[in-house]
Amino acid sequence: MPKQMSFDAFGINFPESYWELAQINLSLIEKLGSITFFGFANAKARENGDRSIGAKTYRVTPQLYKDFFVNLENESQLVSGAYLLAETVKDTPIGKDGTLYSFFNNSIDV
Repeated sequence: MPKQMSFDAFGINFPESYWELAQINLSLIEKLGSITFFGFANAKARENGDRSIGAKTYRVTPQLYKDFFVNLENESQLVSGAYLLAETVKDTPIGKDGTLYSFFNNSIDV
Protein backbone atom coordinates (compact mmCIF):
# COMPACT_ATOMS: atom_id res chain seq x y z
CA MET A 1 0.00 0.00 0.00
CA PRO A 2 2.33 2.73 -1.23
CA LYS A 3 1.49 6.33 -0.39
CA GLN A 4 0.92 9.37 -2.60
CA MET A 5 1.24 12.92 -1.27
CA SER A 6 2.53 16.39 -1.96
CA PHE A 7 6.21 16.66 -1.00
CA ASP A 8 8.81 19.42 -1.27
CA ALA A 9 12.44 18.59 -1.97
CA PHE A 10 15.31 20.58 -3.42
CA GLY A 11 13.01 23.63 -3.62
CA ILE A 12 10.64 21.73 -5.90
CA ASN A 13 7.10 20.60 -5.10
CA PHE A 14 6.19 17.08 -6.15
CA PRO A 15 2.36 17.13 -5.92
CA GLU A 16 1.98 13.38 -6.52
CA SER A 17 5.10 12.01 -4.88
CA TYR A 18 5.02 8.23 -4.52
CA TRP A 19 6.36 6.61 -1.33
CA GLU A 20 7.10 2.93 -1.03
CA LEU A 21 8.51 0.70 1.69
CA ALA A 22 12.14 0.09 0.76
CA GLN A 23 13.80 -1.63 3.71
CA ILE A 24 12.93 -3.33 6.99
CA ASN A 25 15.73 -4.16 9.41
CA LEU A 26 14.60 -5.68 12.71
CA SER A 27 16.47 -7.55 15.41
CA LEU A 28 14.21 -10.28 16.76
CA ILE A 29 16.42 -10.58 19.84
CA GLU A 30 16.90 -6.91 20.75
CA LYS A 31 13.50 -5.77 19.42
CA LEU A 32 15.20 -2.82 17.67
CA GLY A 33 15.67 -1.76 14.08
CA SER A 34 14.72 0.61 11.32
CA ILE A 35 12.20 0.96 8.54
CA THR A 36 12.90 3.08 5.46
CA PHE A 37 10.59 4.40 2.76
CA PHE A 38 11.80 5.88 -0.53
CA GLY A 39 9.93 8.68 -2.25
CA PHE A 40 9.78 9.23 -6.01
CA ALA A 41 8.48 12.15 -8.07
CA ASN A 42 5.40 10.05 -8.93
CA ALA A 43 4.39 6.44 -9.57
CA LYS A 44 5.62 6.60 -13.19
CA ALA A 45 9.06 7.73 -12.02
CA ARG A 46 9.19 4.68 -9.72
CA GLU A 47 8.12 2.39 -12.57
CA ASN A 48 10.80 3.92 -14.82
CA GLY A 49 13.51 3.31 -12.22
CA ASP A 50 14.20 7.02 -11.72
CA ARG A 51 16.20 8.02 -8.66
CA SER A 52 14.38 8.76 -5.45
CA ILE A 53 13.61 12.31 -4.31
CA GLY A 54 13.76 11.48 -0.62
CA ALA A 55 13.81 8.89 2.12
CA LYS A 56 12.04 8.60 5.45
CA THR A 57 13.49 6.32 8.13
CA TYR A 58 11.86 5.27 11.38
CA ARG A 59 13.86 3.91 14.30
CA VAL A 60 12.10 0.92 15.83
CA THR A 61 12.33 0.92 19.62
CA PRO A 62 11.32 -2.01 21.82
CA GLN A 63 7.95 -0.30 22.43
CA LEU A 64 7.29 0.23 18.70
CA TYR A 65 8.35 -3.37 18.07
CA LYS A 66 5.81 -4.52 20.67
CA ASP A 67 3.10 -2.26 19.20
CA PHE A 68 3.55 -3.21 15.53
CA PHE A 69 5.63 -6.40 15.10
CA VAL A 70 5.22 -8.73 18.08
CA ASN A 71 2.94 -11.39 16.53
CA LEU A 72 4.34 -11.71 13.02
CA GLU A 73 3.31 -14.84 11.17
CA ASN A 74 4.22 -13.90 7.59
CA GLU A 75 5.82 -11.27 5.38
CA SER A 76 2.50 -9.59 4.68
CA GLN A 77 2.06 -8.81 8.38
CA LEU A 78 5.59 -7.41 8.52
CA VAL A 79 4.88 -5.04 5.62
CA SER A 80 1.47 -4.06 7.03
CA GLY A 81 3.08 -3.35 10.41
CA ALA A 82 5.68 -1.11 8.75
CA TYR A 83 3.03 0.96 6.97
CA LEU A 84 0.89 1.16 10.11
CA LEU A 85 3.87 2.34 12.15
CA ALA A 86 4.61 5.04 9.54
CA GLU A 87 0.99 6.22 9.61
CA THR A 88 0.88 6.27 13.41
CA VAL A 89 4.19 7.75 14.59
CA LYS A 90 3.91 11.50 15.03
CA ASP A 91 7.36 12.91 14.35
CA THR A 92 6.92 15.69 11.78
CA PRO A 93 6.09 19.26 12.85
CA ILE A 94 3.58 20.95 10.57
CA GLY A 95 2.85 24.64 10.95
CA LYS A 96 4.19 27.15 13.41
CA ASP A 97 2.61 25.77 16.58
CA GLY A 98 5.01 22.81 16.78
CA THR A 99 2.27 20.17 16.70
CA LEU A 100 3.63 16.81 15.52
CA TYR A 101 1.93 14.75 12.84
CA SER A 102 2.71 11.59 10.93
CA PHE A 103 5.01 12.23 7.96
CA PHE A 104 2.29 10.53 5.90
CA ASN A 105 -0.52 12.55 7.51
CA ASN A 106 -1.89 13.91 4.22
CA SER A 107 -1.12 10.90 2.05
CA ILE A 108 -3.49 8.54 0.29
CA ASP A 109 -3.02 4.83 -0.31
CA VAL A 110 -2.36 3.99 -3.95
